[in-house]
Amino acid sequence: MRLPEFDYIAPGDLGEALKLKNEKGAAAWLAGGTDLLVNLKQGVKNPDLVISLKDLAELEGITEDPGGLTIGSMTSLIEVMQHPAVLDHFPALAEALRSVGAVTLQHYAGTIGGNLLLNTRCRYFNQSRFWRDGFERCLKMGGQKCLVVEDSKECSSVCQSDGAVMLAAYSAMAILKSAGGQRRVPVPDLFSGKGEAPFTLTDDELLTGVKLFFPAEGTGAHYEKIAWRSAMDFPLISAGALVSVSKGKIDRARIIVGAAAAQPIWAAEAERMLVRTAAEPEVLGRAAESAMVQCGGSIVNNLGASDEYRRDMVGVAVRRAVRAAFAAAGA
Repeated sequence: MRLPEFDYIAPGDLGEALKLKNEKGAAAWLAGGTDLLVNLKQGVKNPDLVISLKDLAELEGITEDPGGLTIGSMTSLIEVMQHPAVLDHFPALAEALRSVGAVTLQHYAGTIGGNLLLNTRCRYFNQSRFWRDGFERCLKMGGQKCLVVEDSKECSSVCQSDGAVMLAAYSAMAILKSAGGQRRVPVPDLFSGKGEAPFTLTDDELLTGVKLFFPAEGTGAHYEKIAWRSAMDFPLISAGALVSVSKGKIDRARIIVGAAAAQPIWAAEAERMLVRTAAEPEVLGRAAESAMVQCGGSIVNNLGASDEYRRDMVGVAVRRAVRAAFAAAGA
């Protein structure tokens, strides 16, 4: 597959890049390219202009302050995974990013920003143009209905970002900039919940970084991914869990389920079930069941695995993630 024709610009500073995007809102940002270039070749994206971020040094690197870390959106996955402060304070984020794709491509070419804003995926949408031409257009391609769920007017494509799940579990903030200014939003608020237009960024905004706050002492976290293969695969279901433990009991929990809908799902009821418990098997079972019920309505057979299997795997992933997070907290 060949790339389509488009204009290409690599601005030398962030201000110039934001000005260009403000003038040409339909332009596409190019970070590491591991998602965009494939989508361009498959014809699922057709921008007239691609703005490369490769020369914007201000978007790279990890800085530490007394409250936490700021990670530039163009920082490579390998740099995030290997950074001492990430390994010390946010090891489950490194764990999640380590599961992204093949080492030779994703970890070195892929960026934290690109992974966070990974486009939603579906077994009809993520195919070659030749394959898609055998079907009518789906909602994500500008059509009138979803091809996965008969007669549905809602796109059922799925957010399969590994990084988004753990960034949400760690309560990270996304830093967004445009020619008109800057704003910070919680990572879950980046997602619209609509598969055909999954992000809430305005046309002129750029994700420039993420802010992570150091967790309190006695906090543990874990990322659990269920996929066909242990490497190079997107998740069929994933779960990120964070728990704070005091005197052997959980006093705070955070559970995020990934690859179940167009956005990571915050399993708030399951979290409440864990508070003031020691993550006993019976409690874990009830929390896992709650997460399964919450996610069940959005899970359909759109990733090459049955909806029944993926719904069951929500419970498996949540149990494993919480149990491992509880252990990591030193409980």
